This record gives sequence, C-alpha cells and structure tokens, in this order.
Amino acid sequence: MTTRRHNLPAPRIQLVGREPDSASLRELVRQAPGRLVTLTGAGGCGKTQLALHVAAELLETFPHGVWLVDLAPVQAGHLVPYAVAAVLGCRERAHRTITDTLIAWLAARDLLLVLDNCEHVVQACARLAEDLLNGCPRLRLLATSREQLRIQGERVWRVPSLASPDPTRSLAAAELATYPAVRLFVQRAQAVEPTFALGPPNAAAVAAVCARLDGLPLALELAAAHVPVLSLSQILDRLDDSFRLLVGGSRTAPARQQTLRATLDWSHRLLSPAEQAVFRRLAVFAGDWSLDAAEAVCSDAALARADVLDLLARLVDTSLVVPGERDGRARYRLLEPIRQYAWQHLAACGEVDAVRRRHATTFLAFAEALGRGPTVAGAQRRRAVEALSGEYRNLQAALQWALDAGDADIGLRLAWTLEFVWKFRLVADDGRRWVEQVLRLPGAEAPTAARAVALLTAAWLRGAQDRRAAEALHAQALPLARRLGDPWILFVALSDRGLLAMHRGDYGTAHACWDEGLSVTRASGDRAAEAILLHNLGRLAIFEGDYVAGRARCEEALHVAQALDDYWTQALALESLWMAALGLGELGVARAHAADCLRLYSGAPYPTAAALRALAQVELAEGRAAEAGQLLGRALAAGQDSGIPSILAGAVDTLAGLAAQRRQPALAVRLAAAAEAAWAAHGEVDFPVHRALRDQWLLRLRRGLRAADAERWWAEGQSLALNEAIALAERELLHASTPVAAAASAAPAPLTPRQLEVAVLVAQGLTNRQIAERLVVTEAAAAKHVEHILNRLGVGTRAQIAAWAAARGLVGTRAG
Repeated sequence: MTTRRHNLPAPRIQLVGREPDSASLRELVRQAPGRLVTLTGAGGCGKTQLALHVAAELLETFPHGVWLVDLAPVQAGHLVPYAVAAVLGCRERAHRTITDTLIAWLAARDLLLVLDNCEHVVQACARLAEDLLNGCPRLRLLATSREQLRIQGERVWRVPSLASPDPTRSLAAAELATYPAVRLFVQRAQAVEPTFALGPPNAAAVAAVCARLDGLPLALELAAAHVPVLSLSQILDRLDDSFRLLVGGSRTAPARQQTLRATLDWSHRLLSPAEQAVFRRLAVFAGDWSLDAAEAVCSDAALARADVLDLLARLVDTSLVVPGERDGRARYRLLEPIRQYAWQHLAACGEVDAVRRRHATTFLAFAEALGRGPTVAGAQRRRAVEALSGEYRNLQAALQWALDAGDADIGLRLAWTLEFVWKFRLVADDGRRWVEQVLRLPGAEAPTAARAVALLTAAWLRGAQDRRAAEALHAQALPLARRLGDPWILFVALSDRGLLAMHRGDYGTAHACWDEGLSVTRASGDRAAEAILLHNLGRLAIFEGDYVAGRARCEEALHVAQALDDYWTQALALESLWMAALGLGELGVARAHAADCLRLYSGAPYPTAAALRALAQVELAEGRAAEAGQLLGRALAAGQDSGIPSILAGAVDTLAGLAAQRRQPALAVRLAAAAEAAWAAHGEVDFPVHRALRDQWLLRLRRGLRAADAERWWAEGQSLALNEAIALAERELLHASTPVAAAASAAPAPLTPRQLEVAVLVAQGLTNRQIAERLVVTEAAAAKHVEHILNRLGVGTRAQIAAWAAARGLVGTRAG
C-alpha cells in the first residue's frame, strides 16, 4: 500500500456555509481521545459532503491514507466488515474471522477510515468500530449516520441546517448574502441559471425560500434547480407542498438523495411502528414544543403517555427531531420540510382530525391553567403573558383548528386566554383577526362569559384603529356583562366603555362608568381592577384641569400597582402623572415620571412613544430644541412600530411645537393641522394637557401671522395624510434639528435623523438587536433602518456604513 493513498472522489462542488465546522472537525478527528467522530443530522443536511471535505483536508495527516466506505448499498449488518475489507483490498484469511483479518491488517497502519451512511446497519457498525479501535491503536474513524453509534469514546458532531434569515425582517441583499443558506441557494441557482444574482428585487423572496426550507441543504439545492423555469415567488408558493416541487436531483446520486421524499423515506423506514406514530403526530405542532405537550398530543389508547419520552428520544437520536432549550427546559422541533413529510403520513393514516383536536385541547388546558380574568393580574399577568407568548404559534394553530372545526366553545375560550397577550404585547392586528373570526363561528352567539370577553377584546383591539367599530362591539358587550353578573367582566366592560367615552370627549359618561366600576371592584376585592379605575378617574380629573386631585388619584393607583407588581398600570399611572406635572408647570417632575415609564416599559411601542413625547415637551418648554428633535425622532419610530394612529398624531403635534420654536411657522401650522385631522379621522382628540400646550404656542404664533397665511397653511395641513405629515416633518425639520444630522450635512445621500442615529450605532459595532435595545424599538425595526441606510448610501455592508460615518466625523457622536 502506497503512502497517502485514498479513494475519495475529486471535489466538484464548493462547500458552502460549513467552513467553521470543517476547521473544527479537522482538529477533532486528529485529537479526539476515543478516535471516533460521528457526524449526525437529518437526511439532506450535508453530512456526507462535510465528511468528504474534512477527509480530503486530512490526506497529509495519515501516512497510510484516507479510505471511504459507502455503506448505503450494504443490505445486512454482517456484510459491513466485508464492505470495509473490499475498499482496503484486505483478503479474508483461513481460520480467521473477517473482523480479525481487518484488525491484523490495520494494526500497524496510521489511517483514517470514513464509514458513510451507517444508520441502517448501525448496530453492526458499532460492533465493528469498537473491535477495530480496540485492536488498532493508530486507526481513526469518521462516521456519518442519522444516529450515533453509541460506543465508548465516541464524539458526536450534530450537523445542523444552514443558518437562514428571519423572513419577517427586511434585510439588504448584502446582509442576506452573509447567511449560509442564502449563499448555498444562490450558488446552486447560478449553476443552472448563470444570470441569477441576489439583489433588491429578489432578496425578500430568497430569504423566504431559505427560511421556509429551514436551511436544509438538499432542499435548498432541489429548490434552486427550478430557478430556470419558475420565478422565486412561484417556488415559494409551491413550498407549501415541498414534496411535489423538490424532486429532480442529480441522476447519478444515490436514489435516496435524488428527491427530498426519497431521503426522508430512507429514514422513515428505519423507524419502529411506535416511533413512526409519534413522528407523524408531531407534525401538528407549530414551531417548537415541550415534552409535556408531546406526551399529551402523541399518546392515545394504543400508545401510552409514559412511552412517548423514549420514542421522542429515539427520534432525536435519528436526527428527525431537532432538540433545543428555552429558559432552561428542553424544547423540540421539526425542520419544516420534515414536518410536511410527517404531515403527509399523518393524513395517510387518517389521524389529522383526532391529533389536531388533542393538540388544541392540550394548549387550551395549558393556557387556562395560567389563569384568566381577575386571577391574572400584577406579577401573575407578566408571567402568564411570557408563558403564552412562548407558545403563541401553537396557540394560533389551536385557534385555527377551532375555526376549521367550527368549535365556538374552544375558540372563545382560547381567545379569552390570549386576551392579555393581544393587549399587552401589542399584537393588536393579529389578535383582532383571530377574535373576530371566532365571534363569527356558529354557536358563538350564546350569552356566555367567553363571548362577553371576546367582544370586549375585539372592541379593545379595534379601538386604536376604528373607534366607531369599537363602540358597536361595546354596545353588545356591556348589556351581556350586566346580565352575567361576573364582577371582573363587568369591570372590564365599564372600564373600556369609559375609555372610549373619554377619548371622544364625553367625560360625563366616562365618570359614570368608572364610578360604577369602582363600586363593583371594591365589593369584589379585586385590587388590580381597583388600581386601573383609580387611575382612570385620576386621568379624567387631569383632563378636566383638576391637576391636584387627578395627581392624588393617580399616585394612589401607582402605589397599588407597585404593590401588585402590575407593570402595565404603573406605566399608565406614570403617563397621567407626567401630564399633571406638565399642567402644573413642574417640568423636572414630568421628566422624572416619563423617564421612569421609559425604563419600566422599555421596548413596548405605545408607552415608549408616549414617554418620549412627554420628554420632548419638557425639552421644548426648557428651550432645548435639538434634544427635543432627537426624542421626537425616536417617538415617531416607536409610534410606527405600534401602528396606532393616535400615537403618531401626538408625535406630529409636538413636532409642530418644535417647528414653532425653530421659527418655521408655515411648517408648524401645517403639522398641527395634520395632527388634528388625524385625530378627527379616528373619532378622537388629543389629551387636554397636550392640547393646552399646543394652544399656547399656536396662539402666540398666529398673532404674528397674516390671517390669510394661517388659514391657507392650516387648510394645507388638514389635507395631508398622516404619513405625508411625518415625511414632511422628517424632511424639513428633524434632519436639521439633531447634532448628528448637522455633523453629516455634507452627506452625498442625506439620511433622516433616525437613520443617522442608527448609522452611528452601526459604526460603533452594535448588532441589530443591540441597536433595538438602545433605541427602544423592535429588532425588525432596527433591521429595516439598516436596510434603508444601505440603500440610501448605495453601499452593501455594515463596514461601509461605518466608514461613511467615520469620514464625516459621526463616530463618537452621542446617538439617542
């Protein structure tokens, strides 16, 4: 045998996305004490390609060569040592077993043996590996298998899917190209369509395809093969049924690798009937799941709950289920193409309806166990919202089953449990769609507590966008709440009804609702509800101009909320307290309350935008226009994240005050009029304290204007849509009002103040998540800002943004 010999195939495709893995694996194969490294992972994840790449790089390490043994064609375990002997050219000897012959032949050789595709003969591979390693001290083994060999000294390397972008984030093409899944898809697409290129027109579609396929390399390669005949949107549409699209791989590849179905069929056939049952039933989960949920959903009369753990562990071992962790507890998931495959088996067995029902009732029980109504208040509410948010995708799947099955009872009960998630995590649009669909189910009209709560939830979620629709829902909810006699439901109905009345300026109705509600809650002993009503009555007094009485009520509400650790009511009370302080001219107190709210509820768009507006008003009152401009830029960004028109209108109104202070009267009048028109369009008015501040500067401004000019500018402002008013303010006011913008006045492609803030933070090396935390916005919003900066500057990387900022002296400028 000649030194450095091998039988590895010549590489014909580039290894994509595995470069760090390759380097680490080389060292592991060289240094692993047990001399066995096993690559495991789902079918199609690229184990063989990675193993071959590593083996080729190790040719110089092993004097007696690197030898590949493809075990896929081997039909029975006892034939495994014969397959190895055939590759090595080692002849069987009389009076010796084939294993003893191999040991004798390999004992003095410094050699790497690659055992590829061990899973269907894994027991035989384990026995042979143990015998060879025991008898051959210089031998090293690299194995690929969908499950580990489980022998002493084995080091397991799980080959994950390639990292894919989050399709909900808007990323520039240059940033997308850093994701391994995108790089692989683009490379394989260019192999069949040389003109294909990643750019702004197709970036979102490429990201969506890669995410939909969960970065599974074989699936990406098969999808990319369709680029010459299908558009990316057509490919994406067809991925709801991956197994009709993802066919047609290499004709010379093994049959099991020519289509995605074939490679998964190979794994599925190796499962026992019980393992197959659990595998297909796991398809009903959306996202990841817990062991408790798997046990409840996958067990039935024929499969004991106690058996599910071992069966799930086997599916993890065979790389069909991906393990993970959240909050210190194990979680599991199926890659999306594998989930679709499991679903097809679930449908073929006629189990879809029964398993989906178990899934829905399991998650309903989980959600109801967290409490609802008066049992979910204060710190308990926070814990419940966190827990429900963690299972939100599965709860959505449960709601979808209720809609598909027409089960109004389960649908309404699920909607009740999600009430606080939809309200306090501000996923209002999503919640509104769900709850309004549930209310239309046959049987949902029955006068139950769940229907009353669903009506109230729908009214709350409608209120920010359509006050009139919210009023109509309340007209149904309040009589039902009175009829039911449940104190908590009646409290919610009275509290929310009063809020609608207050926002339309009907203070008498609001007062009557909250006085009645306070009597109800005090009689029931519900302190959390009492705190909300105390705050509401305090805010009403502030709106009526009685700042001292209003402050006293809100301070009482704040103390109760603090004792209960009720962060939402604390934020509301602080908002009212800074209004009282502004009304009394106590600017330092107003600033302190707004800052406390910002710290308390950092990241939630509504209170964040409101607090930033209040801080800007303090800065304006103290004559610091530049600081006010920066705060209002952040308030606009938070308001856009919330999607609530009244929040954006409030920011625009205060921007009008900034324009007045900067002696831009035409702009000030137009912005004030646009804000007024936005409130009127949604059937509400701005808070009286803010209106009073606006009227002060507007009256002074108008005294120095010709009446005709003021009327013309007001009419022009009233004709502006809210987004047009925001664009006007950003273009003519904010860009010139911030220190960062002033430093960048020579920019060839001007950025908005918000984009300049983000550019500085990018230059400082912050990630999108860190930028989001610094600016109190969502990570998706931060990513969107980075994309806009890349496009406006005409650059492709974050490093180029940093260079642009440094060239203009922006690095080191304080942002935000």
